[in-house]
Amino acid sequence: MSQTQTRRGKKKEENKKKTLPVENNLEEVESDIEVEEVRGGSCGTMEKFKSDLNQLKGENQLLKEEIRLLKEENRLLKQERDLLKEKSRSSEAGSKGSQKRSHDLGESSDSSEPESSFETKKAAKKRRRKPASSSSSDEDSPKKKPKKASFGKRVSSPEDVVHRYKKLVRMYKRTRSIPETCRAFDLDRNTIAGTAVIADVLIAGEGGDFGELPIIAEKQSLASFAKVCKAFLDANPTLKEKVDKMRKANELLTIKYKFQK
Repeated sequence: MSQTQTRRGKKKEENKKKTLPVENNLEEVESDIEVEEVRGGSCGTMEKFKSDLNQLKGENQLLKEEIRLLKEENRLLKQERDLLKEKSRSSEAGSKGSQKRSHDLGESSDSSEPESSFETKKAAKKRRRKPASSSSSDEDSPKKKPKKASFGKRVSSPEDVVHRYKKLVRMYKRTRSIPETCRAFDLDRNTIAGTAVIADVLIAGEGGDFGELPIIAEKQSLASFAKVCKAFLDANPTLKEKVDKMRKANELLTIKYKFQK
C-alpha cells in the first residue's frame, strides 16, 4: 500500500509540472494582448492630441493678430487724445491772450480823444464788412469752387482714389491720427476704409515685380474693385509685406479695410 501511494504522489507531481508551463504561456499571451491594446489606444490618442494641438496653435495665432490690431488701435486713440488735449490747451491760451488784448484796447480807447475813438470804430466796422463782401463775391462767381469740392470728396475711378489718398497721407504725417486726418478733409472714416486697399495696392505695387496689378473693368464699381484688390493683396505675400513696411514708415494710412456687403 505504501508503495502504491508513493507512486500516485509522484504521478500527481509530474502532472502538476506539466500543467505549469501551459498556464505560464497563457499568462504571457494575455499580457502581450493587453500591451498591444494599450499601444493601439495610445497611438489614436497621440493623433487626436496632435490635431488638437495644431488647432490650438491656429487659434492662438488668430488671437495674437487680434491683440496686435487692438494695440495699434489703442495707440492711435491715445495719440488722438493727446492731440485733443494739446488743442484744448492752445485754444485756452489763445482765448486768454485775446481777452487780454481786448482789455488793453479798451483801456487805450478810454484814454484817447472822442474823435480818434470814432475813427477806430469806423475802421473796425469796415474790416468786419470785408469778409462778407468777399464771401458774397465768391458765391456770385461761378468759376470759383469750394475747397471741399476741389479736393474731390466723391471719387469715380482708381486714379481719383489714389489722388485723394496721397493728400490724406500727407496730412496723416502731421497729425498721426486717422480720425483727425478725416476731420481735416470733412471725410468719414468708413469712406476711406472702403477704398484704402485700392490705393495701397496701386501705390505699393508701382514699379515692383508683383505681377500684373488689378485693372478695373468697364462699369465696375469701386466697391467691387476694392474686393478684387484685397484678393490680389492676400495672394501676394511679398506685396503685403511691402504694404506693412510702408505703413510703419507712415507712407500709407494705418487703417483697417472695410467692404460693402
